[in-house]
Amino acid sequence: KLLGREPCCVPGSVQSGTSRWLSVHLGYRYFMLILNMACAAVSVAQFTLKLKSPKSEGVPATTSSDLVIALGACLSLPAAGMRLSALKGLHASFTALEQMADKKRFSASWARRTSKDLIVASLVWSLAVAGHVRVFAQERASIHGVWRLVSFVLSSATILSASFEVLFWSRGLLAMVEHFVICTCVGYDIRYLEYTWRVRAALM
Repeated sequence: KLLGREPCCVPGSVQSGTSRWLSVHLGYRYFMLILNMACAAVSVAQFTLKLKSPKSEGVPATTSSDLVIALGACLSLPAAGMRLSALKGLHASFTALEQMADKKRFSASWARRTSKDLIVASLVWSLAVAGHVRVFAQERASIHGVWRLVSFVLSSATILSASFEVLFWSRGLLAMVEHFVICTCVGYDIRYLEYTWRVRAALM
């Protein structure tokens, strides 16, 4: 009703399929959390070893930025939600926003903006990874260097995906507010605008 549609019954097969998909996604998040915790532990160990013996051979100079990125990746996953109820709520909110975007016809601008954001973010991440690969090639190919490279790639990708998820939502909400402002300037009925703004405020 809030979206201007008649209420409908969702088939049980669709609900079970959604719950199954969300359960698999939750398992993937826990798996990524374990990998990022392992990378963070290795980064802390290398950083501590380098502080104790600065002239030790075979141990790369793990910088403080590498350590912060590894620890930040461990914190980004729990902040995004590690419970099935949280993922179900996020999925329901996204479905409502997506249906509104299709109904109000601002889904195209939403997709266009997020596509540009994804291209720019992927390009910056690729350049950062290429820089670490170049440094790794110049250093000795030790197991410590491999761990440092793998840790950076995995941790930075995790932080990037979490940041892009927030940006994706922000772009959708921005397009929704812009559509409301355009309708206000065109001169829609104030009662209709007040009613639809309540729906938008609930999504935000």
